[in-house]
Amino acid sequence: MIGFFFKITLLVPAKRKVIANLKVKDFSDNFELLYSNGIKIKLPRALSQDIKRELKKIDKEICGEDLFFELFCSCKYSENVFNTPLYYALRETGYDVPEDKDTFSVECIRNTGIVNLAVNGANPYLITRLTGLSLGSLDVLLRRFEVNIDEQSNINEMINREISKYQFYQDI
Repeated sequence: MIGFFFKITLLVPAKRKVIANLKVKDFSDNFELLYSNGIKIKLPRALSQDIKRELKKIDKEICGEDLFFELFCSCKYSENVFNTPLYYALRETGYDVPEDKDTFSVECIRNTGIVNLAVNGANPYLITRLTGLSLGSLDVLLRRFEVNIDEQSNINEMINREISKYQFYQDI
């Protein structure tokens, strides 16, 4: 369950509550697509196959209204259920986690997905649509992580390329 949560959050870096409350109907019938915030996200083939394989192991009738992640555990859960497994996974892999607590916020997974979208040149508007962030919040997040998109590529070239796409550009 936690592996699916991390993978889906990296692909669709929406808020933890949004991801935790995904329903079976938010996926296509073959689990190749995920619908989130009005956007169709194509899932990697390996993830799609892993989901289908795990669902075959479940011995119960699955309906569209079922919470997706609840299918993989035998209890009701809140979106906070993912923090503790992340802490232990990080600790086991040698990550320096605080000893005085036994939880680690999964927001770092979301932030990783958002930062990667920005660094790879995704349109900020599209990032906000996918994540549910405002443009201002996206700017704050990227500044907090010292992501300077201007340094990632030549901003002059990027802007001129976009301006040249205007329909009237050739007519001026």
